[in-house]
Amino acid sequence: MTTHDETSRRFEPALAFHGLVVLVLTIMTSAGAPGRRTGALLLAAWGLVFFSVFFAAGQKVRPRPAADYITYARLLMGLGFYLAARAGRLGAPAALLWVLAMEIADGLDGWAARRWGPTTFGAAGDMESDAYVILLFSTAAVWFAGLPLWALIPGLIRYLFFFPFLVLKPRDAVFPKALSLYSKTVCVATVFCLASAWYLPKAATVAVAVASVLIVLSFLWETVFYVARRVHTRNR
Repeated sequence: MTTHDETSRRFEPALAFHGLVVLVLTIMTSAGAPGRRTGALLLAAWGLVFFSVFFAAGQKVRPRPAADYITYARLLMGLGFYLAARAGRLGAPAALLWVLAMEIADGLDGWAARRWGPTTFGAAGDMESDAYVILLFSTAAVWFAGLPLWALIPGLIRYLFFFPFLVLKPRDAVFPKALSLYSKTVCVATVFCLASAWYLPKAATVAVAVASVLIVLSFLWETVFYVARRVHTRNR
């Protein structure tokens, strides 16, 4: 019988590779304007291919769960938002309605997971697709809505922390509910703040700055939690 930890470890090499590709593509296209639109298209294409394979492979672990379908649909909505921004066809009303629809889908995802039970793959798929959507929104806000380069922080931070977390995270670590709730709330708020570059452009820079601080605090809190768990495990 496959244990929870074994299932979790099964996804780590693929997610590590995904994180590396995302970092390389984002850094390459952030270096200058030439080729940016092509690089942006490659970033979207990579996400579509990777998550399609990732979710298909996950059905061997969690066959035909409604929550996974909703998570994947939300990912496609994020890709649609990003491509519309790239094409210059994203107006203020559309941006706001798009984000509202995505967050409603996110709520339905959570409801479905509670209704039929969360699993290792469902949690991994939800977390990684959320991280990728935030990356898409932050790169779109910088490249196509004119926010400063530091607005990439909310999108890149998950991928910068992923590799240290592979080393730090104890196999038996279970998030405290307060940390999980804070992280999820910050993710939702960050998406709205990044999208505000289209529907509240004058306030967007301040909103994204606040979201960046909150998301950095989330990852610092997570780091402290993992280190404390490791120290506690060694001292037992």
